[in-house]
Amino acid sequence: MNAALGLWAETRGGRATLINHSENHTFRIELPDGRRYALRVHRPGYQSARAIESELEWVLALRGEGALPVPRPIAGRDGKLLQSIVLSGIPRYAVLFDFEAGAEPSPGDDLGGLFVVLGRLAGLAHEHAARFAPSPGFTRQVWNAAAILDPGGIWGDWRSAPQVEGAVARTLEMLDARLRADLAAYGEGPDRFGLIHADMRLANL
Repeated sequence: MNAALGLWAETRGGRATLINHSENHTFRIELPDGRRYALRVHRPGYQSARAIESELEWVLALRGEGALPVPRPIAGRDGKLLQSIVLSGIPRYAVLFDFEAGAEPSPGDDLGGLFVVLGRLAGLAHEHAARFAPSPGFTRQVWNAAAILDPGGIWGDWRSAPQVEGAVARTLEMLDARLRADLAAYGEGPDRFGLIHADMRLANL
C-alpha cells in the first residue's frame, strides 16, 4: 500500500494506516511533516470507474457551490482523481481526499443536536441534486425495487439468506410483493426519484 502512495505528489513518502473497512477500505495517510490525508480504496467489482467518477463530479459540484462541507478529492500525478492500485494482489480503484478532523459519533452519545445538523445537510443535498446538471454519461447505482428485491439484485438475493424457509419465506414473499406494489405506485418521476446520498449513517459522519 505505501508504495502506491507515489501516485499522488502529496502522499509520496507517507505511511498508510487502515482505519475503516466496510464497503471500502479507508486508510489514513500520514506524512513526516504532520500532513494527513484519507485514501478510499474501493471494493473490487462493485462500482465502475464511471460511477465513481460521477460521484466525484457531484462532490466537486457540492464543494464548488458551498452547499455541503464535503472533503476535497485530490488528483494524482497524472491529473486524474480516480487512480488504480493493487491491494493484496487485487486491482482496485482509489481516491485520495483531504483529511477532515473529527470523531465518529457513537449511538450512546447525545445525538439530538447532531441530527438537526444532519437533517439540514440532507436538505441542502436534496436541493442541490434537484438543480444539478450532470455531465453526459453520468451514472450511479439505481436503488429501485428490481435492484433491491430481484434475485440478481445489487446486494444479492434475499431468498438465499440463512433460515429463509417455510413461514419466514412466505412472510418475506408477501413483503416483497407489497414493497414492489408500493414503489410502483410511488413512481420514479423526476419530482420524487433522483440523485441522493443513500448512506447517511453514523460511520459516514
